[in-house]
Amino acid sequence: MRGQTTVTVVSIHMGIITLIRPNGTICYYRQLGIPRDSFKVNALVSSGLLDIRSIGLLEIPKSYKLVWDSQGCHMGRPLKTFRA
Repeated sequence: MRGQTTVTVVSIHMGIITLIRPNGTICYYRQLGIPRDSFKVNALVSSGLLDIRSIGLLEIPKSYKLVWDSQGCHMGRPLKTFRA
């Protein structure tokens, strides 16, 4: 796909994606699809599925192609979209 930037994912945990940009900087983004409704967010945080800090982060750009930092990693494909 044209216009995609491949970035290296270090971790995806409770709605927060930690990645390394091509220039070497470490960044934190919110996964796509996290509800904006405060009631739903509070329910996800209370149930331990979402980190409240994810709300203050920018949503991951759709133009980013995610790859794990270890090619030998057997964790499946890194997902941009939050699934509760």
